[in-house]
Amino acid sequence: MGKEVIFSKSTKIDKLPKYLIVQFVRFFWRKDSQKKAKILKSIKFPKMLDTYNFATDDLKRALDIHRHAEIVELPDADASNPHPPMEDPRGLAIRYRALIEKHPDSGNVSEWRDAAEKYEKIAEQLAAGEHVPDTSSPLSGKYELCAVLTHQGRVADGGHYMAWTKQSREKWAKFDDDKVSFVDESEIEKLSGGGDWHMAYICLYRLPQVGLTRESHNAKRLKA
Repeated sequence: MGKEVIFSKSTKIDKLPKYLIVQFVRFFWRKDSQKKAKILKSIKFPKMLDTYNFATDDLKRALDIHRHAEIVELPDADASNPHPPMEDPRGLAIRYRALIEKHPDSGNVSEWRDAAEKYEKIAEQLAAGEHVPDTSSPLSGKYELCAVLTHQGRVADGGHYMAWTKQSREKWAKFDDDKVSFVDESEIEKLSGGGDWHMAYICLYRLPQVGLTRESHNAKRLKA
């Protein structure tokens, strides 16, 4: 063309996975020293990652079907009998039933009814102590942080790696080689970098899990 031009490019997501991996660019090649170097800058990462704004319009419409459950106005409840939170499968089921009652002519009624029945069944299974293979929340574009891989050290060819995995709402397991210990979730917030402590290199996100029974059982098995 014989001239400089400015152009922009954007990419959208048209399908979301059950697990989402986010890798930080922590290492780069320094031309001046001809060596690999580590980027120590502090980079905050969210406990809940919302991918809605990265989705295509078609995917957004699909996500909206379930995002309505987060904002629906629920029937009256009192202090002695509050509505269960969305982390509780009963709470999700109540929200989908409320959507059906308020919008009976919506084209999403079939999906809402299927979701309500699914989480009502999960609530019954968890209450009975049964194993539930999949306790994922509906696909709304939101992901919860469930594991972090960290690196400690200032050089790319050395240092120490550790893994941190979520066991329950507030507890995480720290895997330091063959040593396993448990830490509060507040320790995960310290992995953003900016110093010589461990800093996040890879974050693993998953669809939020409903019900804490299965996670609690996992934590007990690991502790044993």
